[in-house]
Amino acid sequence: MPSPNAAGNKEVQGYQLYVMRHGIAAASGDPNFPDDARRPLTPEGKKKLRGIAKGLLRLGLGVDSIISSPLVRAAETAAIVAEVLGPGIPVEFSDHLRPGGSW
Repeated sequence: MPSPNAAGNKEVQGYQLYVMRHGIAAASGDPNFPDDARRPLTPEGKKKLRGIAKGLLRLGLGVDSIISSPLVRAAETAAIVAEVLGPGIPVEFSDHLRPGGSW
């Protein structure tokens, strides 16, 4: 069922979808992470991503939820964005967003 918009006098239909790539991660082929799905964000990647998320917040971006690939680097990205944009933003994971995933 559609919900009222911010003005409270019209129904909202549809939604806006934002797509974000994960932050800077450990290099592909890094011998410390032979399983590509377990490559984490680097400290630099986390720092830059936090700055990007703060910029989105300054622009007034708000989200109701975040859906992420379950890969470590994507999950870390989703967690940082959710933390910066506001408490209580649910993060869900979908195997459809894995490399090779499909709908």
